[in-house]
Amino acid sequence: HWYPSATILGNGDVLSFGGLKEDSTGSVTAERWSDAENKWLPLWQVNQTWSYWGLYPTMVLMQDGRLFYTGSHTFGNNIPGTGSAIYDYDANTTTQVPGLQRKDERDQSASVLLPPAQDQKVLTIGGGNIDSNPDANRLTDVIDLKSANPAYTAGPPLPQGTVDLGNGKIPQTGAQGKMYVSAVLLPDGKVLETGGALHNRANPVYESSLYDPATNTFDPVAADPEARGYHSSAFLLPDGRVMATGDNPGNGTWNHNVSVYTPPYLLKGPRPSITSVIDNEWTYGDTQRITVDRPIARAELIRPAAVTHSSDPNQRFVDLPLSVDGANVDLNVTSNPNLAPPGWYMLFAVDANGVPSVAKWVHLQG
Repeated sequence: HWYPSATILGNGDVLSFGGLKEDSTGSVTAERWSDAENKWLPLWQVNQTWSYWGLYPTMVLMQDGRLFYTGSHTFGNNIPGTGSAIYDYDANTTTQVPGLQRKDERDQSASVLLPPAQDQKVLTIGGGNIDSNPDANRLTDVIDLKSANPAYTAGPPLPQGTVDLGNGKIPQTGAQGKMYVSAVLLPDGKVLETGGALHNRANPVYESSLYDPATNTFDPVAADPEARGYHSSAFLLPDGRVMATGDNPGNGTWNHNVSVYTPPYLLKGPRPSITSVIDNEWTYGDTQRITVDRPIARAELIRPAAVTHSSDPNQRFVDLPLSVDGANVDLNVTSNPNLAPPGWYMLFAVDANGVPSVAKWVHLQG
């Protein structure tokens, strides 16, 4: 598979869909990596939809073990139908999900499971189409996967910034938005969306904003001064900042400059510190004790990034209910591995002002 998805499951297995075969036609086979057997299973052991899901189809693991295809993908048109679906691997059934706006113009849009993962809400932002080549859009869509009949509803439009059409930066106008969007979950529970371009490998857009799931609003912030279009990435660092890299326009050049963004929460005064983690090997249903140097209001696990082409289906922010006894904080680890698949996570402690600690690494395992 060339440009397939890869979504980790609650048992550590990985399901992979889409991409192209060696003859450049779309692959309709699903692949499953077995964590227990440490190998890719033969196809006869893997449930098959025999459907083409596209390139880098964003498949998000839901709390009940099903997969939500958000509609975010890479290159050209979306899948037939509504452009979004819920796939039940065990039952081998696919249910279309309505409401995604302009489903064939969501090429290199970004989708994230919003903080906290327990709320089961997904945000999809921006996109375009490298074949029909419209101006990339400002569309955003939000879905509550806990509802009886999940459906996307329109979110607020992306803020506009400036765009370089070849003669320097000018303000975006009309419905101009961006594709190649990067979206990063932050430890204060907001999402940084940054980077992008108006067209395929051309016309970089300079705009960044913070999305607040609590208010369903975007707040413009300092834009990355570098072009961040095709082959760009942005990801959370353990110190709470965000690193942005790359840009590969149509002339074949590559931007080697790295940008580091400091979110507003790091400008609000002293930050708490996690002074000790009693045990960094965690299991589901645990109560884990940490100590902190000042009062905190919440703690969470954030999975490290593995992002390309706006796609990071495994990115998630998992709330850790807590009880406090002075400097000692007991954290309740979810018993549901579908909410927090096994692996390494950044553990952040956050104070009442939304100021996070530097992360400690913990390993969650079954």
